Amino acid sequence: MVAPARICSACGTANPATNRFCVECGETLPERKPDNRLRPTPQTQFALPDYLIAAREREAIARRQHALDEGSGSGFIWVGAFLAAGVLLLTSLSGIGAWLFAIGVALVLLGLWRLRTDKHTFARAGIGLTIASAIALGAILGQVVNLPTLPRSGGAAVSTPTPTPDPLEQAAASPTPLAAADVPMFRADAARTGVEAGPGPMGSPQRAWRVYTGGELYSSPIVAGGTVYIGEKDGYLLALDAASGQEKWRFDLGGYIVRGTPAISQGIVFAQAGYSLFAIDARSGSELWRIPIRFAGPSSPVVAGRVVYVATQEGQLYAVDAASGREVWHYTTEGLIYCPPAIAQDTLFVGDDTGKVYALDISNGHERWRATVGGDLYAAPVVGLGTVFVSSTTPSLVALDAETGEQRWQVPLGGDSSPALTGSTLVFGSKDNGVYAVDVANGKPKWLFPTGAGIASSPVVAGGTIYVGSGTTLYALDAASGAARWGYPTGGAVNGSAAVAGGVAYFGSQDGFLYAVKGSGS
Repeated sequence: MVAPARICSACGTANPATNRFCVECGETLPERKPDNRLRPTPQTQFALPDYLIAAREREAIARRQHALDEGSGSGFIWVGAFLAAGVLLLTSLSGIGAWLFAIGVALVLLGLWRLRTDKHTFARAGIGLTIASAIALGAILGQVVNLPTLPRSGGAAVSTPTPTPDPLEQAAASPTPLAAADVPMFRADAARTGVEAGPGPMGSPQRAWRVYTGGELYSSPIVAGGTVYIGEKDGYLLALDAASGQEKWRFDLGGYIVRGTPAISQGIVFAQAGYSLFAIDARSGSELWRIPIRFAGPSSPVVAGRVVYVATQEGQLYAVDAASGREVWHYTTEGLIYCPPAIAQDTLFVGDDTGKVYALDISNGHERWRATVGGDLYAAPVVGLGTVFVSSTTPSLVALDAETGEQRWQVPLGGDSSPALTGSTLVFGSKDNGVYAVDVANGKPKWLFPTGAGIASSPVVAGGTIYVGSGTTLYALDAASGAARWGYPTGGAVNGSAAVAGGVAYFGSQDGFLYAVKGSGS
């Protein structure tokens, strides 16, 4: 290899590499510095070789690209957990609810799978999030496993409801006639008087049976033909043997919490839940027909003749042919409706949350009058002796003329409890935690029984005894004096009304149990 020439900095002459002075001008030539560009960089024994360093950099780049392509799984976990939990809290695992729950669980599992693919993504999402989601998923799955294994009294087989090919033929089939002691609808009759034939429990109370329904009970039971019917939290209508509590059948009302009380007439059970009114064969539990309605809310249907009347929370009143499900008429109120309608003679009465009471002709739905009593109306109106009695949350108890709607009297007592009309006495629960009896003529108090707890239950009367829930207890009071005969405690609030028939009081509790209480003398 030939050494490069030295260039004179003064005259620019190229000189041999061995010269120290320029041959042209004699200027001293600069010394050449050694060229180390081709010499390899010395490495210590701890340094990685270049090819390993390059490979590690390529691996890091690929890992970052993979993380970008895969994305974080934490979002799937959050969405899936909220979706699955929301389905369990708000609906039942039937129909679309089951599909939404399955999607939620799949999203949680997908999120956990994606988190495991990259340590950096896992660290960003957080180990705590993963553990919390896994625990929540386990709790949800545990609840699902327990749903179909609700403790029940007895081992009766459950009939699966099936659509009936000919509803009219089923409706016309010889139904089980109602006995005089039956309780066919909320508060016993269409006028909502709360008077039940009974008889009630004699002596001290004893539990005949109780059945766990799976959650809080908002519906009140009815009794007809030796069967107890009640709507429950998971969206089912249950039919239980009145003597043993054994389940005869259950019918899916669409997965919505059933807050209203069913009604039975001519062998057909009518129940409203969610956005539908159902007609169900009382013997088999099969569907006869259903019609769409606005959101049902807590109201309960009432049957008069061959027509069933329903009020919805969104302020709609429907009159429906009981045999066919054909709509006869409907009416819209100004406010929302939470209370059940009442019927007396040829007039339907109902109140709304604007404090108005409406009187409608049951044949065509035409308004006869309306009256403003104030407050929110959650209690069912009670009709008797030519008067409509309305309990308001203001609180107040108002007596209106049934023909004109004119106010007859008003007392500053009332609340969510509907009065029971027995003879010349009204009995009701008030917001001050007392059960009152007042004279129907003028509203003057006759007696007071202080319970010491809230009263959302509407009292019923059977055989000279008042049955009313307050707090976690069902009380039996003497109708004449208000003295307590006995109290039966439960594990939750007793907000519904009791159905008293055949020496037994049937009632539900927020502890999820339906109770049948008999007397020691029976």
